[in-house]
Amino acid sequence: MESQDSGGGGMVDEDMIVLRLRIKELEMMEKGEEVCVPSNWFEWEKKHIIQFQGGVHGAIGFLQLVLMNSRPSLALGIMAYGILSVLFSNGLLTAHIIEMINEITAKISPF
Repeated sequence: MESQDSGGGGMVDEDMIVLRLRIKELEMMEKGEEVCVPSNWFEWEKKHIIQFQGGVHGAIGFLQLVLMNSRPSLALGIMAYGILSVLFSNGLLTAHIIEMINEITAKISPF
């Protein structure tokens, strides 16, 4: 049986995420800027950056919510999987680039 002190702890964590997002939105509204973009961007970039940032914030918020509601070992496993997959992808990409450079230099070089 749950005690009254420990009940609803997940709801507090979920509400904190929402609270942080709302505080961030209010700070941006107070500054009078939706998104700070460089002046040399095209109009389509300025238009789509808001949707892009909204999608990124939503995905990060969802990931944070899932990780906070799961067991710590599962959260660490998911983070380790993400880190290792990025490292493996970068290593594989680097190996392919090195292989392409070697083939190009072998065709160019007379030796």
